[in-house]
Amino acid sequence: MTGSVELRGPRRLISLAPANTSEATMFTAGKEGSVIACLHICNSSASARTATVKWGDASASTDYPILSAYSITGNTVYTSPDALMLPLQEDDTIKVTSSAADDLTFTVVLVETAFAFGGDAIRFDTYKPDYTHNEDVWLKRDRSHNRA
Repeated sequence: MTGSVELRGPRRLISLAPANTSEATMFTAGKEGSVIACLHICNSSASARTATVKWGDASASTDYPILSAYSITGNTVYTSPDALMLPLQEDDTIKVTSSAADDLTFTVVLVETAFAFGGDAIRFDTYKPDYTHNEDVWLKRDRSHNRA
């Protein structure tokens, strides 16, 4: 199955190369929320390093792993498979941890949802290769899934 996602509006790149091995908050979503579209982690060391990335859900006061102690070989870049499309509400966070200081650079590509679609919804159009149908899924800001 292949798919396309159309996100309009300003895109932002947020990068952080942690100076130590402590957990660091990379991004905190504003009032209108954001969508994390993609995640890249660059290992500039010749040795393998591990990366941990968490989504902090402010409404539940809980952290959820996106990557947990994920090993990235030396001098390579990890790129999230397909599009993450992780919706963040106000005060949700992205937190990162590196196994070695200054060796990993974490970068997220995000879209502010207020600009993407008036803050109401993000549309995912999924194309099924057998030509049976197209499916519209609306991912509301409250993270509920509704079929159109």
